[in-house]
Amino acid sequence: MARRSLRWWFPLLILAVASAGVASTAAAADLESGPGYAPEVWSRLLERSLPVRDDGSHQLQRVRLDHGKAPSELNAILVMCDFADSLMLGRWGQVDGDFPPAAQQERYYAAHDSLYYAHQMQVLADYYSTVSAGRFQFRWTIHPRVINLPQPMGHYGNHPERGENKIEMVAAVIDSLQDEINFAAYDTYLVVHAGAGEETDILGDSPEQIYSSFLSPEDFAEANEEGLIDQPYIPCRGFADGTGIDQVLVLPETEYQDPFGDIWDGHFGSLGVYCFEVGLRLGMLSLSDFTPAGRPDSQGIGQYGLMGYGLFTGIGLIPPQPCAFNKALMGWVDVVELDPMTFGRHVLAPAQGPDDPGTIYRVSLTGQEYWLLEYRLQDADGNRAFSFPDDKNGNHVYDYWDADTPDHRPVRGGNFDASADSLESPLGGEWDF
Repeated sequence: MARRSLRWWFPLLILAVASAGVASTAAAADLESGPGYAPEVWSRLLERSLPVRDDGSHQLQRVRLDHGKAPSELNAILVMCDFADSLMLGRWGQVDGDFPPAAQQERYYAAHDSLYYAHQMQVLADYYSTVSAGRFQFRWTIHPRVINLPQPMGHYGNHPERGENKIEMVAAVIDSLQDEINFAAYDTYLVVHAGAGEETDILGDSPEQIYSSFLSPEDFAEANEEGLIDQPYIPCRGFADGTGIDQVLVLPETEYQDPFGDIWDGHFGSLGVYCFEVGLRLGMLSLSDFTPAGRPDSQGIGQYGLMGYGLFTGIGLIPPQPCAFNKALMGWVDVVELDPMTFGRHVLAPAQGPDDPGTIYRVSLTGQEYWLLEYRLQDADGNRAFSFPDDKNGNHVYDYWDADTPDHRPVRGGNFDASADSLESPLGGEWDF
């Protein structure tokens, strides 16, 4: 594994950090020249995607800032819902005129059912197991029944203030499943709804859509204060008196929409958004730019950290590692403290191996300020492509794997055989690519 050696005296530290930034910018140039990275696309995303980041729990983030490490695992239940005017793929056609166009159908390998989301959750779990060096595991259960809500999508996608209608949506879904699920057996709740998330509405022509969000205890308390719900939580059997569900991830069925001229087919993946919202659930800090309000003028820490705008890196299919700051807050790395006033040679291991000693160095400046140094190695094997150990056909995409074809091609056309086919695991992948 490649490493970088650092020799410094303190006045050279700023130069070292600046040089690393230049290298990162140069490395990004090749990525951003390809389809889907055109400035027009990023400009539209920058204008429209503030609400997906301006959430999270300040209480939970404060625990992390006060050195309370993230849990070693989350135990999640995923439930699905669709609407009077928009059904999940595989249920389409039950509403007149609601079947996707042929070009869109070709993008999907299977109906969006419990098996499909089991695969999506496995990829999410593989991502987090890799970036945490195995210190955090995401575990899940998928409930198979899809709840059809009586209102159209636009009712729940209405944005009066902070999207209070989403709380109405998740409360209706959970209440419909009270007799089927012991919600008290889980600590994390994912509600996946039909349709795309509004954060990828680049053209701004789908105001009925729903922004992906982590609904935190603060959100439920605010909804209670405004009279939208009777308690600051969703009451469920099995919970102690005065408690219930007050942490819910609202996630879209897909992020595929809005072709953009001749340069963009609209095919975002969902993984980046899913990982981002789980990051908020863990108490990671969102490090985007919230000023000016409603129209940020930068991307904060940018595309090189999951909790900046990294959720859209690799068109949402290859979200980068969380930055050094968030990984340290989670307790996933052992930060090495360096004395800036002494000479020395130190070996900085790539961030993609967070269990290696010397992955993150901390250099204190004052009692309240410090540098965190990390080495983001974009392409560890040097093949100029996203790589992962389970890539059976070498196409650098974690495919649904067809066991029946002579050359083991990816599954196409919805012909997935659950008894023989599988989804390639991106565990151990080059997420910083």
